[in-house]
Amino acid sequence: LSPKSWCSDNLILYPESAACSVVLEGMLEYHIGTDVYSLEEGDCIYIPPKTSHKVYNPGDTEMTAIVILTPAYF
Repeated sequence: LSPKSWCSDNLILYPESAACSVVLEGMLEYHIGTDVYSLEEGDCIYIPPKTSHKVYNPGDTEMTAIVILTPAYF
């Protein structure tokens, strides 16, 4: 994800899937309701199903992460 950018203009919602994100490089913010969770390289976060969220890279460098959805969501 490019520096100082959002993953999407819209809220992200996986109705049936949980998500686990692991930051490989850079910084990442998860915005869930009024809460903001800041992650750095090596950090991870679990997002339960039906949880609306937005993802932002507050850093000055590219951010790389792995997102695992279960069950798979296409």
